[in-house]
Amino acid sequence: MARLNERLIATQNDIERLTGENGRLNGLRDQIAAELQIQNTKVAELTAILEAERSKTVENLQLLKSEFKTLANDILEDKSKRFTQQNQTNLNQLLEPLKDKIKE
Repeated sequence: MARLNERLIATQNDIERLTGENGRLNGLRDQIAAELQIQNTKVAELTAILEAERSKTVENLQLLKSEFKTLANDILEDKSKRFTQQNQTNLNQLLEPLKDKIKE
């Protein structure tokens, strides 16, 4: 009877210890769940920011591409005008003596 009583007391002690441990683990589980929720919220926020930045980057690239095309066209047009003027000047220099000779 004494041994059974000791076993009962030991079992009750174990139950109390395990109940306390279970409560502590439940508390930790709740803390982890709360932290996980916070982290998930942060991930969602960062994902939204990343998508916004990607969108801005794509828009900026398109804007830069458009600006580059405009600049390239402006440069090409300027070079074409200069080339045409230079050709006209060169042609006049070549033809002016001929024109003078024809007049004479």
